[in-house]
Order: sequence, then C-alpha cells, then structure tokens
Amino acid sequence: MGKSKIVSYDEVKDMVYTHASLCESMRLYPPVPVDTKEAAYDDVLPNGTIVKKGWRLTYHVYAMG
Repeated sequence: MGKSKIVSYDEVKDMVYTHASLCESMRLYPPVPVDTKEAAYDDVLPNGTIVKKGWRLTYHVYAMG
C-alpha cells in the first residue's frame, strides 16, 4: 500500500481539467434540480405572462442543463 500525498491549495488551483469536469457535471446534474421562488410584488414576465404577488413559480434547473 502506498502513502497518501497531501495536496496543497496551489496544486489544486492549477487542476484545470478537474475543475472543468466538475463544472460540467454540475451543469448536467445540478445539486438542486428544482427551484421555487415567490413573487414579492405583481410583475409581468418578458413573454407577457402576468405574475401576481404571492404566486409561486418553479423552474427546473435540470431540464435547462
């Protein structure tokens, strides 16, 4: 059995491929796949949909990935 090597912060910071693969994994499989928001005031979405104060809107981050 080999010994474990302690990796410094500077070494981890330079691991560009590890960083890229983690970012891509989180884009494809987000840790919070569904998010819900509540309207604080009446509003109109860019497509013309009216949103009243207190309405809850849910969007699926997983589907957007």
